Amino acid sequence: MRNNRELSPVGIISIFCTASAVACGPNFPNCLLDNGDAAVTQAPVAVFTQEIERLSPTNAVPFKVKGLPADELDYREAVMRLDLKEVAETARHGAGVSQADLAAYRKAREAMFDYDQARGPAPRWDDREARKPRSAFVAPVVPEFRGVAREFSDYLQGSIRWYQGQTNAAIGAWSALLARPLEERHQRSTWAAFMLGKAYLGQRKWAEAVTHFQLVRRLAREGLADDLGLAASSYGWEARAELDRKNTGRALALYLDQLATGDDTAMDSLKYVAEHAWDLPAERQAELVRNAPARRVLVAYALSQQATSGGLMSKACRAFLAAVEAAGLPLMEEADRLAWAAYRAGDMTLAGRFLVLAPRDSVMTQFLESKLLLRQGREQEAMETMARLARLLPERTARHGDLPMYGEDFPVWELCREPLGDRLRGELGVLHLARREFVQALDQLYRGGYWEDAAYVAERVLTSGELQAYVDKNCPEEALAPRASQAQRPDGDEPPVAGDGLRYVLGRRLVRAGAYAQARPYLPPELRPVLAAYARHQRVGNDAHASRAQRADALWKAACIARYVGMELMGTEVDPDWTLYQGAYECAVLSGLRARPGWAVRVPASAKELELARQSAPTPYSRFHYRAIAHNLAWRAALLMPDESAPTAEVLCTAGGWLIRDFERGDADRFYKALVKRCGQTTALGRQAGKLHWFPDRKVDRKKLLDDATEAR
Repeated sequence: MRNNRELSPVGIISIFCTASAVACGPNFPNCLLDNGDAAVTQAPVAVFTQEIERLSPTNAVPFKVKGLPADELDYREAVMRLDLKEVAETARHGAGVSQADLAAYRKAREAMFDYDQARGPAPRWDDREARKPRSAFVAPVVPEFRGVAREFSDYLQGSIRWYQGQTNAAIGAWSALLARPLEERHQRSTWAAFMLGKAYLGQRKWAEAVTHFQLVRRLAREGLADDLGLAASSYGWEARAELDRKNTGRALALYLDQLATGDDTAMDSLKYVAEHAWDLPAERQAELVRNAPARRVLVAYALSQQATSGGLMSKACRAFLAAVEAAGLPLMEEADRLAWAAYRAGDMTLAGRFLVLAPRDSVMTQFLESKLLLRQGREQEAMETMARLARLLPERTARHGDLPMYGEDFPVWELCREPLGDRLRGELGVLHLARREFVQALDQLYRGGYWEDAAYVAERVLTSGELQAYVDKNCPEEALAPRASQAQRPDGDEPPVAGDGLRYVLGRRLVRAGAYAQARPYLPPELRPVLAAYARHQRVGNDAHASRAQRADALWKAACIARYVGMELMGTEVDPDWTLYQGAYECAVLSGLRARPGWAVRVPASAKELELARQSAPTPYSRFHYRAIAHNLAWRAALLMPDESAPTAEVLCTAGGWLIRDFERGDADRFYKALVKRCGQTTALGRQAGKLHWFPDRKVDRKKLLDDATEAR
């Protein structure tokens, strides 16, 4: 309930807070294939805020929260300025207030503000001791205004007593203000009623506090001034009073009303109260079950909770759902959500009973029915239901760069952390994969936005021909943003963005297979000249009829391309290269995970899937496998070059440096020994290596090497 802070009588407002999530690393997309059977048996987790926002408020709420003026940084200062402005305006309209009285009022008002500021920010709502005065507040004398201006001096007198710790005296002053004729208290009635509510709250006089917070709203409805938005704020404070006197159901209803005013801080209060409601005695929980707003908030909270390590929701949640059923209430409107909560709580029988009461046209009703069908072994019926629902729900238009991410900041459907249509398509993909329907599996995973899963099927399970046929039919060529190669970026820059679609995945797979001409139309346009150069160098380097010098030059240039543009040209989207994350992160290796005995029972990996995954693994199967290709090409080039030659030393030294940076010292040692043995007599690099017993420390011009290799001058 962080919204209910200790607001001073001169700083009365509902304080708004915004939060931003800071994450380390990239946004990791949702993945189903690493979850075993849970990929198709678990129900999704709801977002509490989304669930609450779909609830209708218990009553029509005529008040809206008010914030600071655009040019104000501190609310207490803004309130002080408003107070002084209104006093001056009242005096100008013939209230008989002298300039001396106005100056005295200003002095007292500013003294109180300075004292309030010196005590620091207002504490959390439950920190009752944090704002006790450090020393007695001594304020200048407050002038006693006459006529309609009297309400200002009366209110300020009560505020001073409040700051001096004289709560009863403050109550007396504010009560006297409210006893004046209506025409004499237009400006400060809502202020006084609000502070009386707070004063009684501090004295634990809950009934009086509730009465006065309700009075604030009645006065505002009657047309008395409410420039601070206290009527809207009073919902939250009244809720706190009700919570203090253990009227949890009424408190939850009031927090919903507060949320309806536009005060987003009410969401924290709702979550706090719902969390602690599980610990209430059974008789009090029974009261909440019969309170419709409270019951819906508790169901929303249950749906938003992750399962325990044992895979089930808390015992308290299950007990609450059983109490709802036992109450025998007409639950048609929310029965689908209760069924959802029961399913997530692991009580399939109770979920089925709630589904009988649920509306038949509810998407969640039909989704949960498909889940129960799967658990009963009726797979075909379940898939037919899921496919029918998926056709009814919208399909995302962007499947890469707009992946479903974990976290509440991602735009969600009305119930879950990810769009239900996407979830249905993803689960259908998992089921198709288990049934050896590989193309259908790719289609559903791809359309559902489960990119890592789709990439695994595309790279490791489908044949190249199957993938090409699917891409040609479903993925027309897109205009992709140009990428900078590793050699074209200064050291320390972030790697380029790759993994923009199935066309690009197919193109890189064809490059790995050596089908360069076939790969060309599937690569981004800016990579096609690089591919052409790489293919040409490979052809010359492997041509037994070419001279040794020609072959060596071609192999070295091919090595430079593989080393500096290998990820973009031939990197795997998932393991082992993880082009999806630009090579910076590694995740679960799905082929290995799915091969584990007992990993999944309902949706196991077939022997055919695992065999295809083994056959389609890149060669060599190692992290950044294209670097190993570059090292091998460089070694082959050096073998064709003459001893005691500066170009030979340059190749051996440069390629050895690659290996050092790739943490492959064993292979680097091979290049070092060759450098000393073959070029240690006459070449500068060879002699330096002999003296240092390792490679000379030098900077390589990667851009020049790549430009030479691709003839990009």
